[in-house]
Amino acid sequence: MDQEFNYKIVDPHEDHNKAVIEKSGTFAEQFTLEQVEKKQNEWSTEKRQLTAQLEVEQTAVDNITHHHPFVLEMSEEDQYTVYLYYETMMKVATLKKQIEMRVNALDMYQKEKEKIMDVLGFTKTQV
Repeated sequence: MDQEFNYKIVDPHEDHNKAVIEKSGTFAEQFTLEQVEKKQNEWSTEKRQLTAQLEVEQTAVDNITHHHPFVLEMSEEDQYTVYLYYETMMKVATLKKQIEMRVNALDMYQKEKEKIMDVLGFTKTQV
């Protein structure tokens, strides 16, 4: 059921789009038609962006199911399990690369430290 609202101009302006309007009913708020139009434009832009994104994603889904129809036979739980496996394996691969980078860096730093100690005549201390 539509709620009834009352509208009144609380701050007139020569341009009716800039006049401040008060809408009252359950609660009161003030706005201009210019603000309403701005919000409509924002929502229209977002709708176009979402529609375009939906088309891209739907095309990807159609492509996957066309080339790999077996996914349509998988239960939602199996699809989710495969997704989780893939995401986790990508994280594992990334972490392995990061660890390898640190190992290489530690080795490089150790070699450089040893060279510096040798060149400058520092002696190693055992801890």
